Amino acid sequence: MLSKNLIIAFSAALLVLIIVAALGPSKMIPRTGLGWQFDHFTGYFVFTSMFCHIWRRVLAVGASATGFAILLELCQGLTPDRFPDFMGAFYSISGIVTAALMADFFVRARKHMIGSSLLRAPY
Repeated sequence: MLSKNLIIAFSAALLVLIIVAALGPSKMIPRTGLGWQFDHFTGYFVFTSMFCHIWRRVLAVGASATGFAILLELCQGLTPDRFPDFMGAFYSISGIVTAALMADFFVRARKHMIGSSLLRAPY
């Protein structure tokens, strides 16, 4: 099991990476070539999935990530080569909600399986 300090350090590094990617120069941002919509959705889906796995408070992670995505999108108005975009925030939040709902489903399914006789010892 990872120590709590290591998890917090990894989470902080991930947050810094997302902030630099969102507010850094647009020419330095790595793109997949599949469109900015796919990049927004996939990036926040992975980001939210990792945080849901680390903290297991799925709804709190989803709500926090949604606020974070909206704040980053608004902060892009302060950069010289970017602008805040409603559709960018929409695709980001779509990735967050999808990841949070999937994580919530798996957490509930695991709790149900542990509570049922499927995972109990036969003796």
